[in-house]
Amino acid sequence: RAGEIITSSNYFLTQFRVLVKYLQLFIFPVGQSLDHDFSLSYSLFEAKTLLSFIFLVFLLGFAISKNKKEPLYL
Repeated sequence: RAGEIITSSNYFLTQFRVLVKYLQLFIFPVGQSLDHDFSLSYSLFEAKTLLSFIFLVFLLGFAISKNKKEPLYL
């Protein structure tokens, strides 16, 4: 929206959705564009923001547990 003030908390919350979108584009590169338009997130409890946050926490937990069982270094 034009003239909208972007606060650090709005920016931080929006980044959860942005990261999930970029991971999706990395794995399944359809709908690529130079400029993706994301509306701002105002609360963690918005559906898309909450689902993105849960997915990223799950992904981080999976990576940590996988690294403990099978470390990448020799």
